[in-house]
Amino acid sequence: MRLDVTFRELEKKLDVDFRTGNEQIKVDFEHLQVVSDNVGVDYYKGDYTVTPKVEKQELATRQKFLTENVKIKEIPFFEVSNLEGGQTVFIGKEL
Repeated sequence: MRLDVTFRELEKKLDVDFRTGNEQIKVDFEHLQVVSDNVGVDYYKGDYTVTPKVEKQELATRQKFLTENVKIKEIPFFEVSNLEGGQTVFIGKEL
């Protein structure tokens, strides 16, 4: 059996055309090469989950490649009874 394989680049997609009749073929790849636009980039190695605080925070993500989404938690909110019989609220600060 002769197998004609054509590889063409179309808008950064690999177009493979296998032409045979109604035959089944088994293909094994011994070597795998990954092509990526992210070659040589610096990856972000910090936390991906952030809890807002009263003081300023900054994630060092400038010019870094992130491997997952950054998750921002809800703003901490605490309510406690006070000596006057009312409630004291703490926003943005853990007790």
